[in-house]
Amino acid sequence: MTKAGLIIAARAHLKAKDDYGYGRTFIDFLRHLWLVAVPDKGVNNQYDYPLGLPYLLCIGPFLWMFFLDLKRKAFTVVPFFIIIYWLLWWLGSQQARFLYILLIMIFIYVFSRIEPISDVLLVCLVFALCINALSIWRAHKDDFFVPMHKILRDKDIWLLKLNKEYLNNEGDGKSITIVYPEAAFARFPVMVNRTQLPFVLPMDKEYDF
Repeated sequence: MTKAGLIIAARAHLKAKDDYGYGRTFIDFLRHLWLVAVPDKGVNNQYDYPLGLPYLLCIGPFLWMFFLDLKRKAFTVVPFFIIIYWLLWWLGSQQARFLYILLIMIFIYVFSRIEPISDVLLVCLVFALCINALSIWRAHKDDFFVPMHKILRDKDIWLLKLNKEYLNNEGDGKSITIVYPEAAFARFPVMVNRTQLPFVLPMDKEYDF
């Protein structure tokens, strides 16, 4: 492992953070509060996974309660943690999956502060959950009630086939070159190459990619 190899891999990881989201301006930040919740193509969006309508129901009350805490000069750990974490997420890769734990914390914080919970809010929340469930069903309807191997990608099926062949031959010691980096569960030697950055560190001189 060389210093140059570490630098190259670090650059590749940092480059990946710009593969998500719609930008990093102040206007983009305001827009993302809506866009992170809804799909823009199929069932996904530029943040990878939409947070859904329950988030939209709770984000307004959450921000209002946080503002009231600031106005009263009251320090509550949970909302401050959520805000700081969210800002760090905005500066990072902007993948919505990293917000799921915050989403649960927002739900708990909001509903623990609302007394009593109105019937209108409960109806809206149930409706939002139903819409989310419908979206999930639409995305996976072709995978229901089919054998497990039928929903695997072609390259995953190929990988399982190679596993079976290698184990049946009790391992002949030959390595296999795979052109994609998703080989963590390969049960045979894998020949790595430079196309697998940033998961493989180059050992020789620095190069551009």
